Amino acid sequence: MRATLFSILLCGLVTYSFAQDYTTTLDSFYVPTPEYTNSLNLDSLHFPCAITQPTAGNKFPILILVHGTSVLDMDANSTKDYKDNVGTNFRKAQTRMFFEIADSLSRNGIMVLRYDKRSFTVNCIEKPECWFVDTISPHDYMRDIHHAVDFVKTLSNVDTCNIFLAGHSQGGSFVSTVGNERKDVRGILNMAGTALPIDSVSIKQFETINSDPVGANILRDQFDSLRNGTWPMTQTLYGNHFSPRFWLDWITHTDSAIIVQQNSTKPTAFMNGTADRFVPPNIHYQAWVDHVNRPNATFKLFDDIDHSFGTEYDSTMSPEVLQFMISWIHENTQNCGIVGFEEQTPPHPTLSLYPNPTTEKLTIISTQTNGTHCQLIDNQGEILRSIPIENSSTKLDISDLKNGIYFITCGAVLSKFIKN
Repeated sequence: MRATLFSILLCGLVTYSFAQDYTTTLDSFYVPTPEYTNSLNLDSLHFPCAITQPTAGNKFPILILVHGTSVLDMDANSTKDYKDNVGTNFRKAQTRMFFEIADSLSRNGIMVLRYDKRSFTVNCIEKPECWFVDTISPHDYMRDIHHAVDFVKTLSNVDTCNIFLAGHSQGGSFVSTVGNERKDVRGILNMAGTALPIDSVSIKQFETINSDPVGANILRDQFDSLRNGTWPMTQTLYGNHFSPRFWLDWITHTDSAIIVQQNSTKPTAFMNGTADRFVPPNIHYQAWVDHVNRPNATFKLFDDIDHSFGTEYDSTMSPEVLQFMISWIHENTQNCGIVGFEEQTPPHPTLSLYPNPTTEKLTIISTQTNGTHCQLIDNQGEILRSIPIENSSTKLDISDLKNGIYFITCGAVLSKFIKN
């Protein structure tokens, strides 16, 4: 499972070849952050990322990996010492979970993007102002996912009809929201995502994992104060390093976790393990099963698998989990709306377009004049308009379209034009 270094190209991007199965490109995507100017003297962030690509083939579905809670690098471990809770010993999170997902999926025909989490990039452990001056919000994490999707669409070998998001734990609810907001996201893997509001989850974790029922009651009262607006926003909550503003935004977001999934149109896989102490399946997995009733929802409960999708004795990702992810992504890939049509060069005798390129008007010449309809489709396969064809020459106003590549389909025939 571990890869062998084959070559390094020293030219801005660093490319590795792994046993002829896939290549890894180290890159970064840019996110403007003008709000950081006063707090951290930054006006932008460059998110280091790794793009793994199968070596056989041309266009691939891609999975974007989104972290759980903590300060995590692109492999989903922390190379910095950190404290889970105030007063505990320093320790590191080292699972390499995202590396193992990328390694396995890329050997099976799926590209993967993983990137350093925002709190890792700005080093929130050594710069506590990351939390205490409210520099980072859960909304920032979702904005980063949007930028990651935009970034992968620029990669030449990505099948832009099949962009998938996988969010682990905290990231599970983030990817669900972002996926629903974007037409260009195909599906969601919700990996141990919480179904209940995060304040109730945190209280439960204090009771069971921390074995601190007194602290849980303190935290319960403090969360109640935070929700009703009486908690001082400059004072952190019991046993936590997140600012009250961060908690409030996170609570507001997770209050609607079930509703987001009920109204989602995206294929979604809900993945949980029976040995997960942080997000217990009898609470969260059962809530997903009970409240999300749509045909494109898949529920998978893995026996003896913990929160990081390994086992109690082995932090390595379970092969069963990896195989499920591979199979589910391949089963849920789709053809773009333009796939399956017959594009002709020279133009098909029954369909031609001019002028091409064009700016304001497009004339459709079609021999199919029996009251049929053609369709205007963008390069993501989205149907933008139905076009009635009443005679052999139909004029179409395209002045409202953005510059780019579009298609006209009539029956099984397709022709391309450029708006500029």
